[in-house]
Amino acid sequence: MTSGEILLSLRYLPTAEKLTVSIIKAINLATTTTTTTAAAAAAIDFHDENKQRDHDGDGSDVAGDDAAVAEANVSMASLGNILLPDPYVKTSLMYNDRVIKRKKTATRISTLNPVFDESMTFDVPLECIDKVYLNIRVYSGKSCNHRLIGACAVGSNISSLARDHWKAMLQFPRKQVAKWYQLQIPSTSSCH
Repeated sequence: MTSGEILLSLRYLPTAEKLTVSIIKAINLATTTTTTTAAAAAAIDFHDENKQRDHDGDGSDVAGDDAAVAEANVSMASLGNILLPDPYVKTSLMYNDRVIKRKKTATRISTLNPVFDESMTFDVPLECIDKVYLNIRVYSGKSCNHRLIGACAVGSNISSLARDHWKAMLQFPRKQVAKWYQLQIPSTSSCH
C-alpha cells in the first residue's frame, strides 16, 4: 500500500563533488485514520488549495466564492477524528547502509499535499557517487510523536526507477532531473 507520492529532483556537480536533492512536493499523504471518505478527501483538498492561494496584495483571496468556502468549512468541521499530517522530510546520505549525513526540511502544517521546495546538498566524491544512495523518509510531526508516513530510496543500486533517475542525473551533470516516487512503509529489515 502506498502512502502518497513525492517529487524529487537530483543534481550532481562533478567538479565540486556536490550532490543536491531538492524535495519539491508530496501529494496524497496518508492521514492518521482510515475513515477518510471521498467527500472528506475533497474537503481536505479544497482546504489545502485555499491555504496555498496567492493574495492580490491587499490580504484578501484572489478567488473567493463565499458559498464554496462556507461549504468547505462545514465539511472540514464534519471530518471528525481525521488528523491531517504535519509533514516533514528527512534525507539521509547512506554508504554501506550507514548514515553519512542527515538533513531535514521544515515542517508543513496540516496538509496532505505539502509543497517543500527545499534543497539539500551533500559532499560526495566522484569515485563514491555509485556507492552511495539517498534514503528519503516522510514523517508527520503531530503532537509529540513523529509518525513515519512513507519512504523511498534513490541510488544506482535501488529499484529500476531510482536507478534510471540516478543514471539520468549522472548523464546530465549540473542539471536538475526530477521524478515522482511512490512512498512505501519500509520493512523493519530494509529501507529499499
